Amino acid sequence: IERPAVGDMPAVPLARTTTSVTWSAPNLVLDVFGPEIATPAQNLQYVIRVTNTGDLAAENVEVIAAFPPGVRVDYSYRPIQETNGSAVWGQFGPLAPRSAFEVVANVTPTTEMQGRIQVDVRSSSGQQVPPRIVPIVVQAPKLTIQFAPRQNITEIPVTGQVIFDGLLVNNGTQTINDVRLQIDAESGLVDERYGQS
Repeated sequence: IERPAVGDMPAVPLARTTTSVTWSAPNLVLDVFGPEIATPAQNLQYVIRVTNTGDLAAENVEVIAAFPPGVRVDYSYRPIQETNGSAVWGQFGPLAPRSAFEVVANVTPTTEMQGRIQVDVRSSSGQQVPPRIVPIVVQAPKLTIQFAPRQNITEIPVTGQVIFDGLLVNNGTQTINDVRLQIDAESGLVDERYGQS
């Protein structure tokens, strides 16, 4: 508080005080969890989590998840208004301060493809929430095998020994577990380790 200057008398401070203002607002945070690599017909699950870290409720919260062509939405958990082909949409009303909700979408890729899943969240508070992008690569396992006698031997005497070299290669982007290799041969060839044909 200051007394204004009058004539030759300068302005004189009479009192000072400090005040603080706290601005409250909702603050939405979007997270998406799910696989980035899959095989055709594999059942996949994506979890979409929306958290309000702010001090006020976020009104009219809306989630839209768009899956690329070739990915079918089978069903989702949470009251979703629409599951249409490759999209999930839902409006969830107010989201209280310091609380969260999750949407779980179960999907199936129907073909080999490479694309991206885009998830957006909006509310009537006007906050711009950056979309979350999850890349997805869908590829069938691709194995090749090379199997031949060592040194390209084409003939061998009876009771002679032949050593075969084998090379199994994964040409795909997927890890392949529990690979079993079975070798069938005509009668007369004996595996020396097991004594049987």
